[in-house]
Amino acid sequence: MRNRIVRLTAAAIATALVVLGSSSPSHAQSQWDQRYWNTKRKSDVEKVIARLERNANDFRRGLDRWLDNSRIDGTRREDEYNSRVKAFEQATNRLRAEFDRRDKWWETRDQVKAVLETAKPVAEMMRRGGRRYSRDLENQWWTLRRQLNNLAITYRLPQIT
Repeated sequence: MRNRIVRLTAAAIATALVVLGSSSPSHAQSQWDQRYWNTKRKSDVEKVIARLERNANDFRRGLDRWLDNSRIDGTRREDEYNSRVKAFEQATNRLRAEFDRRDKWWETRDQVKAVLETAKPVAEMMRRGGRRYSRDLENQWWTLRRQLNNLAITYRLPQIT
């Protein structure tokens, strides 16, 4: 009889701990999320996005100049590269426009995610290109990638590799 009471009591305590333990992390996580989102000011994030948009425009122009002077000028590959970078630049423009319309910076998380997705093919293009790009173009991409990753960290999204 005594063993049965001990086992029932232990089972009840274990069940209570499981229930408390499973609800506690999600509550703690939501409290952390709330504190995290409230620590950033919209004006700070706006500066990052504005700089990213400007640099994306500069990168597109730099790539276009490089392509015009490369051996792939006039080829299907040039069109593919231009298409990737144009999609990326347009995504940054949409992000900036949507960001300006919103009251809270974190409401543009989906747009940031879209920018990061359109940056992946550009990152792959730059990685595959090796040393054939100009140093200036590689530096522009390095700066852009760093800004993208800072934005990804801010919005708690996966970074560009």
